[in-house]
Amino acid sequence: MYPKLYNVAAPFRRPTGKPKDDLRAHLMPIKLKQKEKLEALLSNHETDVQLLQKMVISRRARLAASEKKASDDVISRSQITERMDMERVQKATLDLELNQL
Repeated sequence: MYPKLYNVAAPFRRPTGKPKDDLRAHLMPIKLKQKEKLEALLSNHETDVQLLQKMVISRRARLAASEKKASDDVISRSQITERMDMERVQKATLDLELNQL
C-alpha cells in the first residue's frame, strides 16, 4: 500500500487548510499519551494514599489501645498508692495506740 522506500505505517496526511484543526489533529495523539501517563500516575498515587490511610488507621488504633492501657496503669497505680497510704495511716494509728498503752 505504501512505498517501501518511506517505511510508513500510517497513511500520508495532508493539511485541511484550517490551522486550528490541523494543529488539534497533530497534538491529539501526544495529549492522549500524556493523559494515559497522568492517569497511571494518579492511579499509583491513589493506591499509595489508600495504603497510607490504612496504616494511619491501624496505628491510631494501636495508639488508642496504648493510651487506654497507660491510663488503666495510672489508675491502678494510684489505687495502689492510696491503699499503701491507708495502710501506713492504719499502721501509724496502731503504733500510736500501742505506745499509749
